Formats: sequence, C-alpha cells, structure tokens
Amino acid sequence: AIGNYAHEKYNMIIDFEISTSNVDKEFVFYEDLAKRVEVFQQRKDYWFGTLYLTRFAKFTEKAENFPNATFIVGFDTFQRIANPDYYDNMEKELESFPYYGTKWLVFPRYNKNGKITSKKDFKGIPKILMDDATIEWGFDPVNISSTDIRNKSK
Repeated sequence: AIGNYAHEKYNMIIDFEISTSNVDKEFVFYEDLAKRVEVFQQRKDYWFGTLYLTRFAKFTEKAENFPNATFIVGFDTFQRIANPDYYDNMEKELESFPYYGTKWLVFPRYNKNGKITSKKDFKGIPKILMDDATIEWGFDPVNISSTDIRNKSK
C-alpha cells in the first residue's frame, strides 16, 4: 500500500530491500527468504524497481550502501531507527544519514492501542532524522504489518 501511494504521489519507481539481518528480529533463513522473494516476483506492478537482498541490519548500513536513497518506512520503523539501544554512539552514527544524502518518506501506522500515529508521536525523534523526513499525513494506514501478512501466507 505505501509503495503504491508513494508511486502515485511522487511518480517514483520503488526499489525494495530485504535484509537477512535485523537488529531486533530473527535472522531470515533461506526458506523464508525464498517465500519473500516469490511474493515480489509475483507482483507485476509497473512501479516495481529492483529487489535487493542484503545483510544490512541497520539503516546506517543501508544509507552507506544506497547513497541518496529515500527510504519508505512506517512510523514504527522510523521510531526504531531513532532508538539509542541500536547504536554504540547514536549521535555520531545518525550523522551518516545526511552525509549519504538519506531522505525519509514516513507513513503513519496504527499503534498497539488502535490509534493512528499523530504529530505528538514524533516528539522523541532526533532533529537530524526529522530534517530529511516527509511525513505522509494524508495516507490512511492499513491496520496490518508486513509480519502479519507473511504469517497469514504460511
């Protein structure tokens, strides 16, 4: 849904990245990775670009390897990017985003209480991230995560 929205609004071709590593999730093993790739191969949307398979666990690694990228993320992911638990030196590491020309297209999500992301939810996000973020307030989020979608297809 967010890829289609981004394409329609910004006329973007959307590249995708699936990482086998994630700072707060299990390693993606071959069988699950193959299923994820198959989902992308079945899609015939003309706005689909390249699918990249990586081992980049953190967005700082993704920024370095995909310079000048605009990352399309849900608010929950954007919030995790700002979580100091994932960094040895958060302030220094976050400086890599503007250095590599990283931009953010952030989509509201439903939280655990069933409420949609609001402006007050962004108060804890560091300025260095917010300066290069576009928040898509006009987007009506779907109350389902990519993990939920994958679990339903098993």
